[in-house]
Amino acid sequence: MALYPELEYKFEPIMPKVQKGLIVKDVVYLNPDQTPEELTCTVAEEIGHYLTSVGDIVDQDSIEKCKQERRARDVGALMLVTPYDIIDCFDSGCQ
Repeated sequence: MALYPELEYKFEPIMPKVQKGLIVKDVVYLNPDQTPEELTCTVAEEIGHYLTSVGDIVDQDSIEKCKQERRARDVGALMLVTPYDIIDCFDSGCQ
């Protein structure tokens, strides 16, 4: 969140339980009913949408929208765990 101060982050208690986050323009709405780990992942994914998505892709009714969703998730995941992190874990004996 600190890397993207131009975004506003709001906890929205009336969000449906199935929706963890949503970004509209420069406001990230977050469902407060999440564990800290889930919240970290949600914020990273929403920042991924900020960096990669165009338009309203809430309804996943086209291949392009599905591709944008996947791209945002991939970017968010890379913010949290880099390939170097995985290599370090492997080198440390993790399986």
